[in-house]
Amino acid sequence: MAMTKCKECKKDVSSNAKACPHCGVSNPAMGPKEFLIGISVFAAIAFGVYSYFSSDSKPSTNEDKKVIAEQKAAAEATCRKDLNCWAEKHLAEASYPCQKAVEGLAKYSSEWTDKTLDMKFDHMRWGDEQKGVVIYIGDKIKYQNGFGAYQDSVYECTYDTTTKTVLDASARPGRLPS
Repeated sequence: MAMTKCKECKKDVSSNAKACPHCGVSNPAMGPKEFLIGISVFAAIAFGVYSYFSSDSKPSTNEDKKVIAEQKAAAEATCRKDLNCWAEKHLAEASYPCQKAVEGLAKYSSEWTDKTLDMKFDHMRWGDEQKGVVIYIGDKIKYQNGFGAYQDSVYECTYDTTTKTVLDASARPGRLPS
């Protein structure tokens, strides 16, 4: 006979008991069935709360949707005029293809020197402001020369934010001024 806790008073009872000898509740042993029912009830309540609060944030009418769309368009236009806003907005999508393009410039081998939380592209400038082309710049790579030594380099990656493609990549020996 295994002992378990009563689902009501939490005192020790037999897992076969029909009623708790301490509080009198029927079927006091909480088994897997009761546990699954409890989890299901909790999940249903959580889903209901989520649905209630998420539906409040959605526009209720076409007019509201139109106003929100206009606000987003205005914010996008304002961001596109500001280099920092526009470049940072597209940095995540540009990072991987730009990293691969910069690595591809190595004649022999390359080695990234950035730390875990460092950004590989920490400077930027406009390539073509009208077209939304941004040049991402950094100095966190070393290229191996013909003698096997590594040399710090400054690199640039020209990224078209409209087509989401790398247009050009270049590198030169050196470091960016601090």
